[in-house]
Amino acid sequence: MKSESFKLGMTRVLKQFVRSNQGLRQCASSNRSGIICLLEEDNAKFYKSSGFKKETRQIIAIDTHKLQFMPVSAHFNQDCDNFVAIAGQTNLVVLTIDKEGKVKSELQVNLMLEAYGDQLNIVGVNWVPGSQTSLAVATHTFIRIYDLAKDNFSPRFNVSTF
Repeated sequence: MKSESFKLGMTRVLKQFVRSNQGLRQCASSNRSGIICLLEEDNAKFYKSSGFKKETRQIIAIDTHKLQFMPVSAHFNQDCDNFVAIAGQTNLVVLTIDKEGKVKSELQVNLMLEAYGDQLNIVGVNWVPGSQTSLAVATHTFIRIYDLAKDNFSPRFNVSTF
């Protein structure tokens, strides 16, 4: 099997992650244009849903983007198909993709979680409904909403949950 193709079925790494029951478990996401983002190890791979070959049960990757962290969730923005948020335990990036599914840019969202020590991790990431650029990030102690069109460092809203 070529490295740029993905055989349908759970990989060994994904099976171990699901069994461990740790953190987020959204390792795949798709948009309305038929682009699928699948997380494998430290890569985000993009596929076209129309590229599925039924006879071989394989689909060829359009693009692979290397991340600087181990991703655990991917979320396409339902209001803007070309933005996908990819979260790790303490890191978050937003990738911009073109209509073919190729990554055009990466925006690192600075959450500053290192200031809280090793005990604070991301537990949820969601795009704010009706917004193309607002992203909500939840931990066990706070929820922050970033307006990425203006700033990727300071949240627009910060709500304490304790």
